[in-house]
Amino acid sequence: MRKPGSVFPAFRGALLAASFLLLLPSIARADGIGFDYLITFGVGVLVPVLAFVTVVEAWTMGRVLRTPCRDLWRTSMRANIWSGIAGFPVSLGNSLLASLLLPDDLHGYFARLPWVSLVGYVDQFLVTVAVEAAWWRRAPAVRAQPRARWRAGVVLANLATYLVLAPLHYLRSRPTVQGVASFEPTTEWAAQPATDIYFVRETDRHLMRVRSDGRDLVELTKEPVADYRISGDDGLLLVKRDADSEPRRLRLEATGAVAEPDGPPSGPLLQPLYGPTDTQEDQLGAVKARVELGLGSDITVRDDGHDEIHFATNPGFWFPFASRWMVRPCILANGREILFVWGSGIYLLDLDSRRVGRVVSDVPGQSGSPYTVIQNSFAAKTL
Repeated sequence: MRKPGSVFPAFRGALLAASFLLLLPSIARADGIGFDYLITFGVGVLVPVLAFVTVVEAWTMGRVLRTPCRDLWRTSMRANIWSGIAGFPVSLGNSLLASLLLPDDLHGYFARLPWVSLVGYVDQFLVTVAVEAAWWRRAPAVRAQPRARWRAGVVLANLATYLVLAPLHYLRSRPTVQGVASFEPTTEWAAQPATDIYFVRETDRHLMRVRSDGRDLVELTKEPVADYRISGDDGLLLVKRDADSEPRRLRLEATGAVAEPDGPPSGPLLQPLYGPTDTQEDQLGAVKARVELGLGSDITVRDDGHDEIHFATNPGFWFPFASRWMVRPCILANGREILFVWGSGIYLLDLDSRRVGRVVSDVPGQSGSPYTVIQNSFAAKTL
């Protein structure tokens, strides 16, 4: 004869959960937080998570209601399945909330993410309690119980599971940071002489120039451009007003660009032209930098074959990650600094000091013309 509170129902619960997983995988979620577990850990984690929350919450409710656990596990499982269904829109809402609360800056992103995650876990918890309370009120085991008692049991039962699942979820899904000493708001510490960086501003598509230390931001064109190329030695700039137009010459000066007469360039260009690139990998000597797109969005920098720096923002499945990927790495000529784009900013990573800072913001993320520096990895002979 089984004792009250026996864990034997967990095996039947796991079997029932497996049936849900095979027949109706869209509802086989363990809790309000279960959908995030599905995205973060994969389908294989659903059954053990569902079994865990079913047993723990049934045991907790049993102690509160003074009822054998074996009489409650079915209700516990059904309540968790329905709260799991509710977890889908809540996860989507949390992702949209995160897009509003998390700044478009790596320094602020890493600093604020724990608090934004906490807000997400709290509203997941509140929705879970509300959904499961609505289910438990229909259960025969609570009909003779005071309303305050069984409602307190629902809260305690979910606290018991959330205090385990939420920290585990955060530890698994939080950004990965290895080898980075600090994320900083500026790059005033960049090596000198600073490198010129050309980019198209997102808001008005004017061509801009900035130094790698964030100083001397200059507007090179007073009108939008569709494409551009830079000549490294003679200060010549070729731009297109739109994709179908002919390129025209602009002469670069210290304070900006002065337009010369419209029309295609005449005569051969003796110096190579440097233009935007969409490469996801760059190598200079023993240093190699590579970014990976996807749910993690990470960058890895290797020095002499060893992983020196690796970090991932982990924007997740529903986060508007198309604007938050790390893209277009470029190792600068000194071999110790790496440029890359994240969100709407260009960032500089110093391999020696292990610092990451934002050079400038308001640059195109996944569309438009990315940045250019004058060195071989960005060479392009045609416009």
